[in-house]
Amino acid sequence: MWYRPSYAAMPAFVICTLSEPPRKVVCDAPPVRVGRDASNEIILTGRAVSREHVMFVPDETGRWHVSCVSDTNPIVVNGALVTTGAPVGEGTEVIIGTDAMIIVTENAFTASAYMGAKRAFEKTNCANCGWNGLVSTSRRITLCPRCSRAIDSSVRSLPDNERGLGGMNPGLATGDTATHMIDPETMMGLAGRVKVAQKSRLERIDGKEIGQAVLPMSIDKKIVLGKTADAAFRLYGLFVFGSVRVSWQKDRYVAESELSFPSSLRVNGERRDLANLRSGDVLEVGSNRFRFVVG
Repeated sequence: MWYRPSYAAMPAFVICTLSEPPRKVVCDAPPVRVGRDASNEIILTGRAVSREHVMFVPDETGRWHVSCVSDTNPIVVNGALVTTGAPVGEGTEVIIGTDAMIIVTENAFTASAYMGAKRAFEKTNCANCGWNGLVSTSRRITLCPRCSRAIDSSVRSLPDNERGLGGMNPGLATGDTATHMIDPETMMGLAGRVKVAQKSRLERIDGKEIGQAVLPMSIDKKIVLGKTADAAFRLYGLFVFGSVRVSWQKDRYVAESELSFPSSLRVNGERRDLANLRSGDVLEVGSNRFRFVVG
């Protein structure tokens, strides 16, 4: 029986599956069950995944753990082979079966920071003990999950269904179908940026509207400046055609101009069609003026 203390915060999970882009899963309450069966909170379709493979549960202190449903279905947790269970925290990597990795994150916002451009795991074998399986590529030194011996990079290769997306050696994929993840050091920097992003806002500074002049930013939706019904801020002017969209892209807010001539977007006085925004930047469309602010 799992136990959930009242103060146990729900984590979010990033699912990295071979030949598919990573996906984010957020659940409402424990336990979070993982397996092939449709009743699981996280469904994995790999051939080496059981109907009910593992589950994530908090203990009486609020610390989360991953537990194997059966000792015949081991998992790899942060590079070590596990047959019973193990504690998990921010950034814990759990490899399940032969084609899936689950990354545990603090919440849905920090989960977004794990989407990046480096392969998450690869097929390998250990010359010392003969172990075969998948290992994470986010670590500089790859150790065998069974015997903890270092594995020579020359014996590592892409899984069979990813050949042709990067050759025999780890590295950047050449297609959009590969599994991706960023390295932990970069991830921590991105996680910090995501937290700061939650405090960003766009301010109208031209005095054209009496109503709402400040609009909080969000990493999961675009803010439209234009004359359409979905515009968060209206653009005024006889010769303003099109819109400007401000959205979160990977690790920063970006302003994209979809304006038609003679309308144009200027950022700090410079004409731009695409601009990475920094705190204090002023966006202008004709006589319409806005300020992007962080913090």
